Amino acid sequence: MKKYLLGIVMMIATGALVAVGAASGSKLKVSYMGAGSSIASSAPALEPTVAVRNLYENVQRRTFDVAYSYIANTQDVDKATFIRDVFGVDGNLRSFSALSDFQVQQLSRGGDNAKVRADLQWSTAVGAYYETRDFTLHRRNNSWKLDWTSEKQPTVPPQVVAVSYPRWDVIRSSDAAAGFKPKLQVTSQSLLDDADNLVLIGEVQNQDTVPAFTSITARLVGKDGKVLAEEDTFEAIRHTLLPKETTPFRINFARVSRNQVDKVQIDVNATLISASADPVVTIQDARLESGDAGSKMFRGSALNQSGQLINIPQVLAGFYDRNGKLVWVEDAYLDRSLLPMTPLTFAVKVPANIAADVQETKAVVNSYRQD
Repeated sequence: MKKYLLGIVMMIATGALVAVGAASGSKLKVSYMGAGSSIASSAPALEPTVAVRNLYENVQRRTFDVAYSYIANTQDVDKATFIRDVFGVDGNLRSFSALSDFQVQQLSRGGDNAKVRADLQWSTAVGAYYETRDFTLHRRNNSWKLDWTSEKQPTVPPQVVAVSYPRWDVIRSSDAAAGFKPKLQVTSQSLLDDADNLVLIGEVQNQDTVPAFTSITARLVGKDGKVLAEEDTFEAIRHTLLPKETTPFRINFARVSRNQVDKVQIDVNATLISASADPVVTIQDARLESGDAGSKMFRGSALNQSGQLINIPQVLAGFYDRNGKLVWVEDAYLDRSLLPMTPLTFAVKVPANIAADVQETKAVVNSYRQD
């Protein structure tokens, strides 16, 4: 089922942007604009913030030529590279994203040079993706333009990767085989408060000798025996579990308070599927980094050890306290494709309310591929 996510992404992303607006000044908030440039967004930029504003307004309008005209270092970045940086490549998440909102603020200015920060919000079918970019700008002939730093796209040389990974194929020769349910078990669970919501986190393990596609349905039951809410896992779980694999999971319940809940009912739904251990994605250089005011980030890199291109990788991280208890589950989609044998860095934010308790992390990677 997961391999069909790209089709869903394309369908939803095309209709993700809804509002039109613009404002001027050192800070700017802009929402989606229709196709076609305007006089205001294609005129020479008389202020540093206006140059960045005009560039991203034209990104929203998908007027590439006009957006590119606000770049100063065109000798270093050609138009094709700029378009690839902004709109993605290889069927990655950025390819199915749209710039829905941004804010611009001037950081410094001296003579004919300035620095401007752009806080960007990209709309995707799996939620908003946030990006911050700092630009150096120069004034030439009374017009400001910015230096664009292109992300270096690694070149993967031709290679032969031996297919030596275990593979399980399902041969449905009888009704018994068609109705077989792999054995899965929830090994831990906790119900947590999160603002006005309740969150169920836990771990589930495939205890069988065959692969399984799994989903979890949970119900909150009140003191009167009535069901208060029912939700299932979608993003925050690794759906395909090979034998003996474990995945963390998270289920959110909106507008339910803990004092209403008497018990939690969990159903683990497992289906026998054909599966392969390929692609093998490992987590490297995993670490917790402390920030300001007790905040923490979980950082590392994902390495695709197979020969398959992973269009949209998703990091699913479990955070544990010093006693090994799972205290939170968080996920992050990466907006670049995961190329064979090419590390891709990631950062997952640890919620502030549990940051002090987190001592250990475990992460898995969901691999969404375009067949």
